[in-house]
Amino acid sequence: QIKRETNFLYSKELRNLKAGMYFFAYYKRKRDENGNDIGGYVGFGQIIEDPVPIDNCLINGKKIYDLPLNQPNIKANHDNIATEWVAKVKWIKYVSKENGYFYHGIFDGSRHTVCKIDKTKHKKTVDFLMEKFEL
Repeated sequence: QIKRETNFLYSKELRNLKAGMYFFAYYKRKRDENGNDIGGYVGFGQIIEDPVPIDNCLINGKKIYDLPLNQPNIKANHDNIATEWVAKVKWIKYVSKENGYFYHGIFDGSRHTVCKIDKTKHKKTVDFLMEKFEL
């Protein structure tokens, strides 16, 4: 029961996204197997469809979890409140996680699935990302 409630809380944030919104994607910083720091902001894109439960997400007529994915357990809770939610996006600019944009003190929002960057409070981060993604 706890897992179901926890997953529901994460998906609740994702469900705040709406078609037409622009976003920056952040890959949580960590060390890889070679001891290199990887992660940071890795993409800029636009939401092209409102988020839906995975059972309702079709890609070329196939359910998303019937495609080869990096997340093998995405279907685990497809039939209950803990189901994963997905939003289709159009990537405008992106880099690999090894080349993610980062500096110490950057706003990372890593405690959230989705969060809003305050343009005033986090102006340095916004300016940095606009420059790095050439926007």
